[in-house]
Amino acid sequence: MTTSALAERAHRAAHYFDLRAANPTAPAVKLFAYASGASDGDSLQEFLCPGHEWGYTGTQYGGDDESYHGEGRAYCVHCGKDGDA
Repeated sequence: MTTSALAERAHRAAHYFDLRAANPTAPAVKLFAYASGASDGDSLQEFLCPGHEWGYTGTQYGGDDESYHGEGRAYCVHCGKDGDA
């Protein structure tokens, strides 16, 4: 194993242990995957979401909030992930 590969693993392990200490009830396998870069740019909260369930604002999406002038947005009601992204 090269020195750079060993340093990468040490960095990943340190990141995992920091995440584990801050989120003791989160599944270890999910935290390890997040520390390993499997998040595709999601925040930890978005990555740990049990399943995205979309809510909508504005009348364009079927919501009833007129203040968005027909526009609005889609978002996960559990983690807040932007469904329009």
